[in-house]
Amino acid sequence: MEQEGIEARLPEPAAAALARIARLRVLARGESLVWEGHASDLCGTLAAGALKLCKGTEDGREAIVGLVLPGDFFGRPFAERTGFSATAAVESRLRVYPRSAFEAAVRA
Repeated sequence: MEQEGIEARLPEPAAAALARIARLRVLARGESLVWEGHASDLCGTLAAGALKLCKGTEDGREAIVGLVLPGDFFGRPFAERTGFSATAAVESRLRVYPRSAFEAAVRA
């Protein structure tokens, strides 16, 4: 897999360590990747498309709190829970890392 996003910005061997744990994931428009309040199991870089980051409001509505665009990093390394939901605004291609493996690579 060609280096993109965060991997392209890191020196070797950190970039190589991340490349080994990266997995390609494609989301259809409207498909969610993570849900607000759930375990923070992964993070990654958006290669193509767009993700909307949302939080629920007290009255049950959904508030868009951010957008993830190509090249942006997403997720919450070193956090046990997500503070938002991430849903594909359009078909999107992502490089995802298991959070624990990403944290180990960063620490190394």
